[in-house]
Amino acid sequence: MKPSVISNVIFTMALATAFAIAMINPYVQLMRTSGLVEKRVAAFYYPWYSNDTNYTRSVPCTIVDTGAWRHWNGSTLNTPFPGSYDSADPALIEQHLREAEWAGIDALVVSYWGAGGYGFTNFKNMLNVANLINSNLSFTLYFEIFMNNMENKTEDEAAAFISNEFLMIYQTFTSTQYKDLIWHEQGKPVLFVYVVQAVTAGTWDKVMANITGSNVSFFTVADRPGSSPSYNKHFQGTHQYDVYYPTYHDDYINTYLDLKHNAQRFGQIFCAGVAPGYDDHMVRPGNLPLPRDGNQTYQRSWSVAVSLNPDWITITSWNEWHEGTEIEPSVENGDKALNQTRAYVAEFKSGHYQQLQVMDIYSSLYSVEIGNAIWAAIITIGVFVTLLLVPWAPKSSRLYGLRIVVALLLMCVAWAGFGFFIAWEIMLGKTFEIIGDWYIFLAPALVFLNYAGALLATHAKPVDKKVKTDAK
Repeated sequence: MKPSVISNVIFTMALATAFAIAMINPYVQLMRTSGLVEKRVAAFYYPWYSNDTNYTRSVPCTIVDTGAWRHWNGSTLNTPFPGSYDSADPALIEQHLREAEWAGIDALVVSYWGAGGYGFTNFKNMLNVANLINSNLSFTLYFEIFMNNMENKTEDEAAAFISNEFLMIYQTFTSTQYKDLIWHEQGKPVLFVYVVQAVTAGTWDKVMANITGSNVSFFTVADRPGSSPSYNKHFQGTHQYDVYYPTYHDDYINTYLDLKHNAQRFGQIFCAGVAPGYDDHMVRPGNLPLPRDGNQTYQRSWSVAVSLNPDWITITSWNEWHEGTEIEPSVENGDKALNQTRAYVAEFKSGHYQQLQVMDIYSSLYSVEIGNAIWAAIITIGVFVTLLLVPWAPKSSRLYGLRIVVALLLMCVAWAGFGFFIAWEIMLGKTFEIIGDWYIFLAPALVFLNYAGALLATHAKPVDKKVKTDAK
């Protein structure tokens, strides 16, 4: 067999073997959790509602309130059973905590709009009530990145503002009064951050340097940090608050698989999001609703979420009434979503599913990617056979040195491309990105380059330098 053929056979076998290995590993990984934390369920909670009742008191626990209306005024689609309530009402807080605990929820992630805001006051009201009734729930905050016109700040201004807010949050989280109520993972207080890419990666570099210098450390769970190491290096977990958009556009699986791929790549915990529906036309006309569909939307949401085998599940939301995502009982929907939550949380934590239907999402994705790989193999073989049948590089001693240089260059490019495929797959955490994406079809090009280089190298011969002597 010709050396050029041998070279190409070896190259093609190496490429095929690498792809086969890449095809085996990623879905085994996706079937696992990170193994870093216990399974937990958290619900996003909004403490920003208020009516004209002032609940300020000091016994049996401290409650701070004002008598102003906030966040009602006919801007909600549905109506809570208590009506337009006040988030500072200790009786309401107790009811919410007992309902959430009954449903199996582990933690409430409370919306945070600054240390001086009404919501943060109600967060502390909630902690005071939780302490009074010996609640088993854990609590943390959801750092709303768009507070205080954040998106229009310079990098230094944003970093200084976020750093200062983080320090004040940490003081509350670690205070003797509240520290036992705060959600902790790996010895650190948990903090969720919304849309981390709303500020630059450089901003986060400065924030983390600032708080580390002050001996402050969180277990930080980022909303959509993307695939950039410059963002992800700062966060210990990843989630996506917005369940509506990927669900409505039938892209939930791909959206959250990408999230899980990146979580695996950066050693983070992965959260899958669930929601009972969505309808925000009372505050943002234009978005089409995601109907509850007789509570089937919530069941489907949980079924897809558990199929991804996440570490945690986040519920959007406990009581975001403006967007119609609430699982809190309402006049219009009753307590069905709360009852569903109790059943689904239990099934998620046990791993034994009855009401939920675990979806075989891997087979469908796997078949698409196998199809791409098969097409790439067919094209590769076709190119290989065609090159064998077309002797386009006859032996020649002309430009021998140039032919050898070009031959080596072509083979180096082919093997460098092969190495890039492998390195890229490893960098992405062995997530099948190469085989499952369009650039798998670069494989035939690599085969062509390798074979062309081998032909040039083996079909060239050096110039005959024998000196002719004069006949005597």
